[in-house]
Amino acid sequence: YTFVVGGATDEDAPYENLDPDSRPMVLDGDPDEPDVIRLNIKENMNLGKTPSWLKYASDVAPEEIDVIAKLDSDTLVYPEFLIRKIERKIKPGDLMYGGTLVRKVQGDSVPYMQGGFYFLSRSLAKTITTDNKLRSQAIKKYSAEDVYGERHEDVETGQLIHSLVEEEFVSMSFAKTDLPWMHKLRKGSLKKDSNFQ
Repeated sequence: YTFVVGGATDEDAPYENLDPDSRPMVLDGDPDEPDVIRLNIKENMNLGKTPSWLKYASDVAPEEIDVIAKLDSDTLVYPEFLIRKIERKIKPGDLMYGGTLVRKVQGDSVPYMQGGFYFLSRSLAKTITTDNKLRSQAIKKYSAEDVYGERHEDVETGQLIHSLVEEEFVSMSFAKTDLPWMHKLRKGSLKKDSNFQ
């Protein structure tokens, strides 16, 4: 696991960075916080932090890592239960996109996984974060701003997957009663094994 933050403080820093050749992807880490990755972008929630994270993770993760996840700071994951579920449905090398499916769509929008927690195969993350003309066109065509009045990273991720991925991918949706994670925890809540059995 790692915590991901936008660490750039310079005025000209972008909110999204998908081009490591023009700007380094990450800043030097803080030795007091070895579990924090500081992306070389301004901190933000819906303006490009998630694609920047997916790009960085899909580029630098060791080859044996097949899955990249995005979760909110108020989400707790039970990894053993999640991995068991994934291994039952997915074969190594499959393109996959999983989480809690949101079907409520408007306009040209497509179903997507709710942003509290979702995961993608490494190759799928790499596909949707390759900065090119097709990606820009897909973002314009399926603009979450047009649909919801503002940009939403989870909606945009789903729209990019549905518009840019030509190969078949496995969509793995979890029922709300069978989640291997808890989102929007109340103050003082603790994750217990009994919540996931």
